[in-house]
Formats: sequence, structure tokens, C-alpha cells
Amino acid sequence: MSGTNNPNDPKVRARAFLLLAGILLLSLPILRLLEVGLRLRFMREHYGDLWQALTKDLWLSGGWWSYFATPLGFVMTILPLALILGIALCLFAAIRITKDRG
Repeated sequence: MSGTNNPNDPKVRARAFLLLAGILLLSLPILRLLEVGLRLRFMREHYGDLWQALTKDLWLSGGWWSYFATPLGFVMTILPLALILGIALCLFAAIRITKDRG
């Protein structure tokens, strides 16, 4: 059923799922940024220094992976990857949906 929006069509369901997954991937980093902002506010009051608050969150646990658990590490690495993947999924699903209509 090309060119229709039949909800029983597996292609339509798959593309709707991709679009929903992209939207969720875009919303999760925004919520995480809000949480990081609130945590930074608390840590700045506790440590007194913003740079120390940015880098000291979970450094004490050790290991290179702990960098990703710090607010600075998350914002610099994981957040952009999630945003890029979410945008890519939304664009891919939107292009495929409009391509089938025309």
C-alpha cells in the first residue's frame, strides 16, 4: 500500500516508531541538561568553585569512564551524540514518510 497512511501497514508503523524514537532522544538530553543545571547549582554552593563543581562530581570513583559521569563530560560528549542521533532519526523518518506519500 504505497502512498497511504494505513496504520496497519508495517512500513508506516516502523516509520512512526523511528519518529517517536527520535523525539524521545531529543527530549532526554534536554531533561538531562535541566538535571545537570540543578546539580551544578547545588555543587557550586557546596564546593564554592564552578570549575571544581564541573570536574569533581564523580572523579573520586576513578577510571577514565568516570569522566562521562561528570556534568562537563556529559555535556561535552554524550549530549551532542544523543542530539545528533535524535535529529537524524527524525529527519530519516520524516523523509521516508513524505517520500511514500508522493
